[in-house]
Amino acid sequence: MAFPKMSLRNDFDEILFLQFISYHSDITLFQKGKQMSQVLLVDDESFFLDAIGSTLKSEFSDIEVLEASDGKSAWNIYKKFKPDLVITDYKMPNWNGAELSKAIHERDKNLPVVLITGFAEKVESELFSDVLLKPFQIDELINVAKKHL
Repeated sequence: MAFPKMSLRNDFDEILFLQFISYHSDITLFQKGKQMSQVLLVDDESFFLDAIGSTLKSEFSDIEVLEASDGKSAWNIYKKFKPDLVITDYKMPNWNGAELSKAIHERDKNLPVVLITGFAEKVESELFSDVLLKPFQIDELINVAKKHL
């Protein structure tokens, strides 16, 4: 079962989403007998989530894309799903990409967190597995995803 595509814009949306996920928590994601990889995309711009999510789904047949519009929502989704890869923007409300990466790495130092940003001069690159600078080529994103999945 694929979870519905959602963009969490407030605490109420997050609560409803987490309740939905809890209800369906006994479902394991499989495709053709193979467990699907999960990628958490985090950005406060919905067009970014749509574009990157669509690109990853078209490139990888065994991928589930989870989405969040801010760092704290992403943190809650991370705790529930433990995705295989996190791709995040830097500048967002309710935790930036660095704060999200620090929180994730306190629990799982090996989880790849990829940053996509236009603010390279402010980035603590040691917090991220890879950094893609906007504007980037789609091939760069696909290669980074292949490297970590």
